[in-house]
Amino acid sequence: MKIKIFLLIAGLSLWLAGCSQATPAPLEPTLTKVVAETPIAESPTNTPESEVEAPVSEITQLAQLPLVDDFETGELLSGQAGSAPVGFITWSDGSAVSIQTVTVEPGDALALPDQAATNIILQLNTDISPGGWSGFSHAFASPALDAWVPQDWSPYEGISMWLYGNNTGGALFIDILDNRSATSSMDDAERWTHQIPDDFTGWQQIQIPFTEFTRKDIGNSAPNDGFTLTEVHGYALGAFGSANMGAQANYLDQVMLYGEAGERPVEISLAETTFQAKESGLATIKLKLNKPAAEIVSVQYLTIEGNATSGVDYTLPGDKVIFEPGQMTQSFKIPIVDDTLAEGNEQTLVVLYNPTGAVLNPQSRAILTIRDNEAPDPDFITDFNQFPPFFASEGVDLSLLTVAPEGELALPDQIDPENILAVNYPADQLSANFGHFYPQGQDWSQKAGLSFWYYGANTGEPVNLELLGAPAATSGEAAPGDWSLTWSDEFDDPAGTSPNPAIWQPEIGDGMLNGIPGWGNGELEYYTAQPENAATDGAGNLVITAQKIDPAASNLMCWYGPCEYTSARLITRDRAEFEFGRVEARMKLPYGPGIWPAFWMLGTDLSEVGWPQSGEIDIMENIGREPATVHGTLHGPGYSGGQAIGAPYELADANFSDDFHVFAIEWTPDQIAWLVDDQIFLTLTPNEIPTGTEWVYNHPFFIILNLAVGGNWPGAPDDTTSFPQTLLVDYVRVYGAPDTFERFEYSFTDDFEGWQQVFIPFDAFTPSDQQPENAPENGLVLSDIWGYNFALPANPNGVSYLDKLRFETDVP
Repeated sequence: MKIKIFLLIAGLSLWLAGCSQATPAPLEPTLTKVVAETPIAESPTNTPESEVEAPVSEITQLAQLPLVDDFETGELLSGQAGSAPVGFITWSDGSAVSIQTVTVEPGDALALPDQAATNIILQLNTDISPGGWSGFSHAFASPALDAWVPQDWSPYEGISMWLYGNNTGGALFIDILDNRSATSSMDDAERWTHQIPDDFTGWQQIQIPFTEFTRKDIGNSAPNDGFTLTEVHGYALGAFGSANMGAQANYLDQVMLYGEAGERPVEISLAETTFQAKESGLATIKLKLNKPAAEIVSVQYLTIEGNATSGVDYTLPGDKVIFEPGQMTQSFKIPIVDDTLAEGNEQTLVVLYNPTGAVLNPQSRAILTIRDNEAPDPDFITDFNQFPPFFASEGVDLSLLTVAPEGELALPDQIDPENILAVNYPADQLSANFGHFYPQGQDWSQKAGLSFWYYGANTGEPVNLELLGAPAATSGEAAPGDWSLTWSDEFDDPAGTSPNPAIWQPEIGDGMLNGIPGWGNGELEYYTAQPENAATDGAGNLVITAQKIDPAASNLMCWYGPCEYTSARLITRDRAEFEFGRVEARMKLPYGPGIWPAFWMLGTDLSEVGWPQSGEIDIMENIGREPATVHGTLHGPGYSGGQAIGAPYELADANFSDDFHVFAIEWTPDQIAWLVDDQIFLTLTPNEIPTGTEWVYNHPFFIILNLAVGGNWPGAPDDTTSFPQTLLVDYVRVYGAPDTFERFEYSFTDDFEGWQQVFIPFDAFTPSDQQPENAPENGLVLSDIWGYNFALPANPNGVSYLDKLRFETDVP
């Protein structure tokens, strides 16, 4: 075979967090932490004209169709348009990738069917491990390769090409780079994708109607205004390691458009994906149609998700918008409540639904951000506007109670509705204990004391506040053989009980509010806080349930349109956070293609440094089509996504859905070991991560439990996947250094009724009479405080109230 090669070595590798949490969010774990295709494009060798072109080669083609690329120049040129590469560009998760052209003669092994003359094809070289990804893009460019030149594909039905497969069992995909923001200098082109299973060998002609493409969010701030095809900026071919595809070459030729598009319907959408307003202001929410309508068009709207609450933080003016015939734009205004609380910026989603006279454009959701006009008070420990991170003793039920300014439980000089902490416990219980433990020592040395509001019941009994000083040894200092149980959730509540909000915070939605629609992985589920998706079963288990729902019967919207699945994702962020120790859960896994349970951890500095710099420890994750295999993985800077470091563990002659198993890590400074049923199957240290990268696991982390549906790694559910799917969690436990925290206490007498502010100078704390065994005797060192604990006396009312715990710089 005579081959002439023009080689373009991969010059660009990009990593995108799937995170975030919380968001960022927190992000979704493991090998699919990164989306399969990265926001980078490349430029054409010859930008095609809009009129029909005949193929350059003599390969048989569908008659008289527009040619996009045939590679006959043998050149794969690239350039730069602002900050966006244009031309032919490669991208990957860090693995090797390159493209080149190959000259093929008739009858050669790479000749196309019925090839009668010399032909030039594109060769894509990749090396893709499970969860890995790479490929190339062609961003249409000017002849000088210094500007993007979009093409109008809207008159056509779809795209066709000749594609050479290797039957690896992985996934190939075609992306179309649609429109960009008008003033952008970066690659913020909207991606629309179609997956092609690599289940064939040799050449195959592929035809894909544009209607079969789905939107893919890659975190590049792309518009979300539908698949217009009027400004196509390029296309991409890539591969994703839903299986171990290994080192391979795929080939591409004769990328063309075909068919004739039908008339597009009237579409209604939000004009922007984000809106903002300040407290006391008005948020103007703008809507638009893609073309004039002859009849009246209407659509309903609502707000969901987020930490901004309708009726408290803003007031919805109605629930419907009407476009008169011929009217292209419309809007409504949301008055924002001006309160006196320093809550920080708050968000919610504005969602369109139930249109008449039009169809919903994908841009049917937008984030509304309310800018707080009160400066945050750095001395607040908690004001109970959010659920506090308190651990409570047995029999104690903590809840938040919203109190109106005119209410009986309103604090003195209260202006706005506020939350207070209600501590519920039986009237005959001698005391109620609750408090918070820090994963690292805190520096309180610049403060003079503490204060809080307490609602007295005039019991005449003491109210105690205890501070925890430094321990004799931390979990990182103690030998693993000396660890003992330090924290657990046993899920022994009655059936139907939601997860304890003092420990588990449910994340809501499809990741849009976290900036990662599809949770950064193309997932299909919508996470809720409903008991139908996460609740105890009364038999000692937490049950996380993935449900298939009827999209027509729900107003839930996901990144791909009406949501098809619901599930739950629970995090302990700001509640239960840990640094070193043994972290384990006993679980029974679900089973089925497209199902993705995970037990994992993210660094508590996620908001400050982002993912993967925060670090991610995947204790256990499983993809349902591999019922006997689980994975343990580390993601860090320079080794994340498909390049993460980890290993699988396989059961012999059984599935993880058959019975419960214990999944754990043993985590010490500079070392993490993974275990299944106490068998170590992976140990990692800084020596095992890539040279020049950073070990980012010697700091506090929080825990995540979730059950995802679909995604880049597991793929979508198929006809064999049954619903509902359940992840059963018997317990989550953390072992670490024994409790040797030195205790210091202060008490006052409950000899009053109603609210009273209590001030406690730090020098009023004295060593507690009862100390743990081996507790040090260092005295109260304010630069190393590890927690605090309240002990309330028996209360004949069965409930006590607390509010506004804060530091004081000057205690009266």
